Amino acid sequence: MANLLGRKWHLVILYQLLTEGAMGFGELKGEIDHISSKVLSDSLDRLETEHELVERHIVSKKPVRVEYAVTDRGRDFAPIVDRIHEWGVEHVVRE
Repeated sequence: MANLLGRKWHLVILYQLLTEGAMGFGELKGEIDHISSKVLSDSLDRLETEHELVERHIVSKKPVRVEYAVTDRGRDFAPIVDRIHEWGVEHVVRE
């Protein structure tokens, strides 16, 4: 659990996919300020393979297009992500 919550971008990615639905890599990167492509790619891979909270679907092969979506397990985690987001809105001062 600490490996999931301790990663800077994991909850941000999950929140985005939970609120917006399935998204392509470029769309997701465009919605998350200040995340590099490498960090997004590594985070999506971990969320998919280690935590099984995100799944990757191939939309087209030429050109290659994939979408990422939250799994059933990820949707079960949604109330926790929502509550953390609410707490952040209430207590974290944005710079």
